[in-house]
Amino acid sequence: KGDSYYVEMNATRAGRQVYCVITDKYGNSVRTQTVTLGMAVKITKQPTSVTVANGATAKVTVSANGEGRTYKWYFKNYGASKFSSTESFKGNTYSVIMNSTRASRQIYCVITDKYGNSVKTNTVTLGMAVKIKAQPTSVSVQSGKIAKIMVSASGEGLTYKWYIKNKGSSKFNLTKTFKGNYYSVTMDSTRASRQVYCVITDKYG
Repeated sequence: KGDSYYVEMNATRAGRQVYCVITDKYGNSVRTQTVTLGMAVKITKQPTSVTVANGATAKVTVSANGEGRTYKWYFKNYGASKFSSTESFKGNTYSVIMNSTRASRQIYCVITDKYGNSVKTNTVTLGMAVKIKAQPTSVSVQSGKIAKIMVSASGEGLTYKWYIKNKGSSKFNLTKTFKGNYYSVTMDSTRASRQVYCVITDKYG
């Protein structure tokens, strides 16, 4: 009933129009202009970094409220000096098929409402999780010859740990001699029937 009108903004009140009629003690009245209550854009759930295997879909989503929202996504590949905008995604979701060129890609979104208010999301990263492309295979060689097995994997910042178990042993033991994608030894009677496997870890753990 005073000279101020205020309400707590929510979705049902967005776009509400308001005017006031002012009357003096003599009964003279004037009416104000009509104004609109707008609900500015606000992020309700930030996007988060995601890690998927090579060939899988990496999807990032943002949630926001506000009127007439538009979304503009920006990305920067690993090693690039600046972000570039993309016209491929105009909604609240950004998704790509993961491959080596997109690994470690950074993205963010600018959301704008119909009043021109804008907010920028957090910057998140698309990671390519470790994936075995070719498993090692058993090998048989003569005594004195090199027995070599290899594994092929995709992913970022890969580390390799090889574990061995000799015939008659009850458990596998880590060997620190080999830290790459292959394991090789000179075959002799103590190594015959040795079992070997590898644990591959990417930079995301």
